[in-house]
Amino acid sequence: MTNMSRWSDENGGLDYGLLVLRLMLAVAMGAHGLMQVFGLFGGPGMARFGTLLQGYGFSRNIEFLTWLTGITEVAGAVLLVLGLFTPLAAAGLLGVGISAVRAKWTGGFTQGEGFELELTLTVIAFALLLTGPGWYALDRHTGLAAQAPGLRDRRHHRGRGWGQWRSVRSSDAGSGQNGTHG
Repeated sequence: MTNMSRWSDENGGLDYGLLVLRLMLAVAMGAHGLMQVFGLFGGPGMARFGTLLQGYGFSRNIEFLTWLTGITEVAGAVLLVLGLFTPLAAAGLLGVGISAVRAKWTGGFTQGEGFELELTLTVIAFALLLTGPGWYALDRHTGLAAQAPGLRDRRHHRGRGWGQWRSVRSSDAGSGQNGTHG
């Protein structure tokens, strides 16, 4: 008989941990995006955010960049909360995070406008990109996961990271289990 508990010896709370990471990243990046786009929570809004980006050294397509950054943060946060299209959401937030770390790099890790928070959020996005959403996500319970290349096989190898999944795919290649015909 299979243990149906999500907290079992098999996963040790992995799915709960991934849910917490998804929600934390969504709250932080989503709130930041709402500050940028709509000026909520005392944020700068689009015009002042564009000026801020110029101060960090961005010089081209500032209006496009402000919209792209804000919308990516808000949309990525919504998708992470739902656990829907998690790889896409994590990749978008990873890109925003890398840009933020790059922009604040010269300020040092913790001095002045340090980049420690941006680096932490970027690493969380990268971890979610590698691990996937966990059990408590719409990606796991809809047909959408099976339609995306590779996600169908990864669901059957729950708990495996990207590197382990690649080795599973490599071992499947010789057996014809990967959908190719030999």
